[in-house]
Amino acid sequence: MVTADGLGAGSKLRKMFEAEKHLLAIACYADEGRDLLDLVHRTLEEANIRPAPDAVTWLASHLGSDRMITRNELDKLILYKGADEDRTLGLADVRACVGDGAAMTLSQIAEAVTGGEVGRLDRLIEKAYITGENPIAILRVLQSRLTRLHLVRGHMAQGLDAAQATSKLAPPVFFKERDGFLRDVRRWPENRLKAALDLALETELMCKSTGQPAQTLTARLCLRLAASVQGR
Repeated sequence: MVTADGLGAGSKLRKMFEAEKHLLAIACYADEGRDLLDLVHRTLEEANIRPAPDAVTWLASHLGSDRMITRNELDKLILYKGADEDRTLGLADVRACVGDGAAMTLSQIAEAVTGGEVGRLDRLIEKAYITGENPIAILRVLQSRLTRLHLVRGHMAQGLDAAQATSKLAPPVFFKERDGFLRDVRRWPENRLKAALDLALETELMCKSTGQPAQTLTARLCLRLAASVQGR
């Protein structure tokens, strides 16, 4: 069995597996939107845990699209509740268990990029690399945040204001982070979001195909995008 991160239609490896009679290519898509919400609900309910609505919203806003990270964090929550007679999972439980984990660090990196917080971003990237985070995971979470901002800008182009457009996102923006998200919407016009997404996808491809250090490429992109916010 061979596994790989996202392979485009032009990938030689993908074409080989699709063309050979004795090989099989199976696409595995990232968890996002309603699928991510369903995954959180289903996994916790199978463990007989009842998550509060604000806990689910917070999880969906921070877990991102990496299935392995999502599963690991949900497994931590299940162990955290353990044999607790109260099977209700509240926001405080979620933040206590996931708050310092990989998912939270990756989410904070993406927020620092779009918020133009270069100093904080530098510290977060260093922390992520020290703890062994995969640069591709950083890029994927960043791409997810940029995509959500781009979706909001698209709704705004159709006549909605920023708050109305943000309310259309699924999963919804966690209420305590809504103000920061709206500030980022105002910072990033649609054309700059598209350019940033293109750069993030290009950087991911370079990480996988050029032999250049993925950590360096990823950090350089993140700092470049954050600095572009400060320069406006």
